[in-house]
Amino acid sequence: MARDNPACLSKHGDQLSQWRAYGRPRGYSIGFDSEVLRGLCPLNLTFDQPSVREVCYDPAVQDGTIIDRFRFVRAQLASSGRPELAQPDLVGNIFMREAILLAPAFKDPAFAEEAEVRLQIFHDPTSGVSHDLKFRNGAMSLTPYLEIGLKEPPSDRMTAIREIIVGPQPNQDEALRAVRRLLARNELQDVEVKSSAVPLRP
Repeated sequence: MARDNPACLSKHGDQLSQWRAYGRPRGYSIGFDSEVLRGLCPLNLTFDQPSVREVCYDPAVQDGTIIDRFRFVRAQLASSGRPELAQPDLVGNIFMREAILLAPAFKDPAFAEEAEVRLQIFHDPTSGVSHDLKFRNGAMSLTPYLEIGLKEPPSDRMTAIREIIVGPQPNQDEALRAVRRLLARNELQDVEVKSSAVPLRP
């Protein structure tokens, strides 16, 4: 089976539930320019290429997307002029590969509050182990991942960053100053830095 390496983002940059889940005891929300991300990682749905996709939480839309993809695969093979390619087993195998690419952007409606966007890359199951594959200690287990470049060529800076929100924490002013210094050190002074609108205490 192909390996999925997603980075999970959200369309909500300053949300209490996200701070509680991912920003304790101190958290920072990095805001990216969505158009720049799409330019660097377009919606191509192909193996070994990064793509950025909004997660779908609507079961009806999920079903429709899967059906459309199956019909597309079947039509492509049927129109190839080679009857042997339209065999049910072959159609099913190719469709399963396509379905693997769709799966990470489908989630249960109960998670809709997250408004998740996924930056992902799939390796073709026949391509073997990538020498670029790295590992980190995840919440559930050892997690494989790949680094995806987000620097706009020919720049050596990550210009996709537009803002950083400092999450609720005791030393808010010190954290704001530290972030601004970090950005200045990396020539990203134009990035907006601000405090979360969520208070540390109710």
